Amino acid sequence: MTAAAELASAELRVPMETLGCLPVGLFYYHELIGCQVETVNGMAVGTVSRVDGGGGVYRLVVSKGSTEILVPLVASICVQIEPAAGIIRVEPPEGLLDLNQPQRKKVTLAQCS
Repeated sequence: MTAAAELASAELRVPMETLGCLPVGLFYYHELIGCQVETVNGMAVGTVSRVDGGGGVYRLVVSKGSTEILVPLVASICVQIEPAAGIIRVEPPEGLLDLNQPQRKKVTLAQCS
């Protein structure tokens, strides 16, 4: 038990050249990081900075400046993934790309009596 406790939080790394080919539609995280994300209409969304999730639910963390946009990694949204070309095309549902945009503060002017 003591030996196992020493391995807690350890990271296991495998040399890339020893990785096997994945079935069509599956990707290694490192293949997606750095890919440019754009909509199917050609609008730039940002760059994949990491992949979050586990247990079958994954999200691309797409960075654009100081903003991060979380994009579910599902076929209905990520309609084209080409890691070799460094591109991911998305067809996001309405409002998805606006969820993490910085909110502008509303300023109201006090009325004088």
